[in-house]
Amino acid sequence: HRSPCSRVVTIEQTTNRGGGRIWTRAGIAELAALSRAHGLALHMDGARLLNAAVAANKPAATFSQLCDSAWIDLSKGLGCPFGVVLAGPAQ
Repeated sequence: HRSPCSRVVTIEQTTNRGGGRIWTRAGIAELAALSRAHGLALHMDGARLLNAAVAANKPAATFSQLCDSAWIDLSKGLGCPFGVVLAGPAQ
C-alpha cells in the first residue's frame, strides 16, 4: 500500500482564513525555494490576487511570477458573474 505522494504546495493570495493578509514577495520566494528543494511545484490560488496588488501598490506579477502556476477567479474582486484564468506551463 502506497501513500499519496505530494506534488504541489498551494498558497492563497490573499489569505482567506488569515484575515485577508497578503503574502509578501519575500515570503513567496522563501516558500518557492523550499518547495523546489523538495521537488514540489508551487501553485497560487490567486482568487484575490488583484486585490493584493492594489493594496500593496505592486503589479500582480510581483506575487505570481515565483509560482509554477496561478489562477484568478474573475468573480472575486472584479465582480464578473463567473470565470477563471489559469496560467502556467502547458505540461
